[in-house]
Amino acid sequence: MSSWGIAPVRQPGTIAKAGPALHDATCHHPEGSDGTDDGAARLATQVDRGPGYDEDFVLWTRHQAELMRAGWIDLVDWENVAGETESLGKGERRELASRLKVLMAHLLKRQFQPAQRFASWRGTIRDQRDQMADLLVDSPSLRGDVAAISKRKYRNAVTTAAEETSLPARAFPADCPYATDQLLDDDFFPGPIDET
Repeated sequence: MSSWGIAPVRQPGTIAKAGPALHDATCHHPEGSDGTDDGAARLATQVDRGPGYDEDFVLWTRHQAELMRAGWIDLVDWENVAGETESLGKGERRELASRLKVLMAHLLKRQFQPAQRFASWRGTIRDQRDQMADLLVDSPSLRGDVAAISKRKYRNAVTTAAEETSLPARAFPADCPYATDQLLDDDFFPGPIDET
């Protein structure tokens, strides 16, 4: 029994378990079926539905997970679960875009203001690549978005680089000069090789 009052239904002489078998025993079937719906409906009304989506998000997520693991499919808040699942993918893409912008800005600064390179710039470049590598391990399909995202975020990177170097925006290329493989390559640092 969980803290929400969720428990699998035990049949005499059997071991209760979550999953398809439990779902078959408790899920509401279409109206007009063989009559077992009444028992399933009564069981479902005994389960605590837990907090609403807008009441306590963290507790809501825990409760939805418990409902699914216990097989109470009919009680899952599917609309909000689907929305949150979709937003996870969008969040990963937003993080990739943010890291690409920071990476490109630092590559530009390093390449177009070599006389004032700082060791911290190299550290920031490595950190962005490390974080992006982790993202791409978890979501390999994002690699196919790198070229489009870098093209879209390049002007933002130029603005950042111009502000931080006091160089005019026109000092930088009009289009992103870095290929996807270069952006993701730990050993790629544009411009003359320094000794730091």
